[in-house]
Amino acid sequence: MLKNSVLAMILVGLFCFIAEARIRHVPGEYPTIQDGINDCSGGDTLLVAPGIYYENINFNGQYLVLASKYITTGIQDYIDSTVIDGGGTGHAVIFQTGEDSRAVITGFTITNGYSDNGGGIYCENSSPVISHNKIVDNTTYTGFWPYGQGAGIYCENSEATIINNLIINNNASGTDGGRGGGIFCEYSSPDMINNTIFGNNAMWYGGAIFSNFSAPNITNCILWGNSAPEGSEIYQEGTPIPQVNYSDIYAGWPGQGNINANPEFRDRNQGDFHLMSTEYGFPYDSPCIDVGAPYIRDLVLDSLWGLGTISSDVGAYGGGDFELSSSDDEAPEKPGKIGLVRNYPNPFNSQTVVSFYLFEAGDVSIEIFDILGRSIGSLHDSYLEEGHHNIMWDGDDHSGGIYLYSVKGTSFNITKKMLLLK
Repeated sequence: MLKNSVLAMILVGLFCFIAEARIRHVPGEYPTIQDGINDCSGGDTLLVAPGIYYENINFNGQYLVLASKYITTGIQDYIDSTVIDGGGTGHAVIFQTGEDSRAVITGFTITNGYSDNGGGIYCENSSPVISHNKIVDNTTYTGFWPYGQGAGIYCENSEATIINNLIINNNASGTDGGRGGGIFCEYSSPDMINNTIFGNNAMWYGGAIFSNFSAPNITNCILWGNSAPEGSEIYQEGTPIPQVNYSDIYAGWPGQGNINANPEFRDRNQGDFHLMSTEYGFPYDSPCIDVGAPYIRDLVLDSLWGLGTISSDVGAYGGGDFELSSSDDEAPEKPGKIGLVRNYPNPFNSQTVVSFYLFEAGDVSIEIFDILGRSIGSLHDSYLEEGHHNIMWDGDDHSGGIYLYSVKGTSFNITKKMLLLK
């Protein structure tokens, strides 16, 4: 089990704004991402427009949310089109000044990092949140030690939260062989949730993950198609050992709910790591559908994100994540149980009312989620009589952007989106 509940871990960090927090823009206000980081203060959000940024960025102890427009739209294209390119000259992203979960990087492609340790992301003595990124084609090489370590992500003395990332095609090499093609952990206990780690290579140990005197918590992850002479998916050295649950791992791994089955990606050769589903015209149902941790759920069920039922899916595109469409169609409703569900006004600033009609009395819960599918609180949780109900949500303490609200009873569960303007 994870050392804390999943929601509690993910809640820390993103959208933890103080009253003076600002939203700043690259390149609108700053020519480079690093210039923006240097000028930000605690709780700020640095919002980066699409483009390729040839930088080796360092958080320098700043507590801020560094994000692409994915954070305000939920559209995956912004992850692909907002690129931090290390230029083949060092770590693409650095956390090494004691950053904690208030430091967040989300919604980027992180690529072309080249260093002895941590080509893509170097994380030492820091515990940031690394979420919803595509970490691809980063490399390590022989440096002070005769082996490169952690081509995708390097963690040393870290309790980072690594969630919903696609970590692919990273290569750890060195004179005596690289360690940790996807992720390297040393004296660390990061939480790895709903990641897809595929096609990474280590010249010696741990194609997907190398764990050295570490206890990473690995949940709802896919580790498949990685390569190394020793431990193609996970190589563990020393104690404690990785805690792996509800994950799909080639050749298997001890733990609750783990499987060893081809994840059936839609088209990995074209970079599509979504899961196949016969409901949407594919020849197979992925075995990763509905087999994730029971305490995580899929908020939205559609062709790109959560499949099957609200039981969580395994991999980067399941377990509470979602894609927002351009339309706002009404969710299917169950006759005889609940009537029209909507919030008004929408968009709003800063209060909105969730309105619905119950055709029979019963227990009803209403929960609010942010753009990354994390619960930010319960709006209502109690028995309601039959009839019309209006329940107000005050978003004054939250940043502008897209939120979701879920109205749930014994026989219905409806999730819709709303836009908070600031």
